[in-house]
Amino acid sequence: MNLDGAERALRWLRALIDNGYPLQLASSRRQDKTLLLRGNDVLQGSADVIVCDSLSGNLIIKLLACFNTGGRKEVDGYGYGAGVGPGMKGIVYIVSRASGGAVIGAAVSQLLRLVQHQAHRVVDDAIARAHQAGIHELLASTSPAGPGAPSRLRVPAPVLDAEIPGIDSLDIEAALGVLNRAGIAAAPAMGCTGPILQVAATDKHAARRALIAGGYLAAMEE
Repeated sequence: MNLDGAERALRWLRALIDNGYPLQLASSRRQDKTLLLRGNDVLQGSADVIVCDSLSGNLIIKLLACFNTGGRKEVDGYGYGAGVGPGMKGIVYIVSRASGGAVIGAAVSQLLRLVQHQAHRVVDDAIARAHQAGIHELLASTSPAGPGAPSRLRVPAPVLDAEIPGIDSLDIEAALGVLNRAGIAAAPAMGCTGPILQVAATDKHAARRALIAGGYLAAMEE
C-alpha cells in the first residue's frame, strides 16, 4: 500500500527477489501500473498479498468485514488471519468480539485447511529462503540511525505483562529507544486501538514517566 514506509518495503522485496527469493510483485490496476497499491486496489483484488503496517491492515480488514452492516458486525471474510512465526509448532487464529457467525465459521474452516496442509512448515521454509536471500543483512543495512533511532541495549528481559498505549505509530520505534536507553525492557506490539509498548508491570510507572519526559505521552495520562 502507498503508506509511510512503502518505498522502503518495496526496495527490500526487490532485493530479496534479486537474491533468489521466489516472489512475483503485483501492480496497481490504475493506469500508471505502479507497484505501490492504492485504496481501490484493495477492493479490486489487484494482489494476493498486500503489505502494509499492522495498524492500517487491521483497519482495512475491519472496514471490509463490517461494510455491509454499517459497522455493527463483521459478516464478511475470515477474521484476522493466522498468527505464525519462526519455530512455531502450532497456529494462532484470530477473530474479534465483533465477528459474526459466518466469519467465525470461515475462520475455523480456513484454520483446518492450514493445519491439514502443515502451514507452519510452509512458514519455516519461507523464512529459510528469506535467510538465504540475505534478509538479515538487508534489514541491518537499512536500520534507522540517528538521535531518534532505538538504542538496542542488552536489557534483561522480564515478563512484559503491562501495556502502554497512546503513542503515535510513527513514533513507536523512537519511544522504544527512549525506554531502552533508560534501561527499561520493552517491545512494540499492536493493541485493539493502535500501537502499544509492552513493559513489565513493575516498570510501567517509570516507563510512562520517561515517555512523558520525551514528549511521547501527555502529562495528563500519567
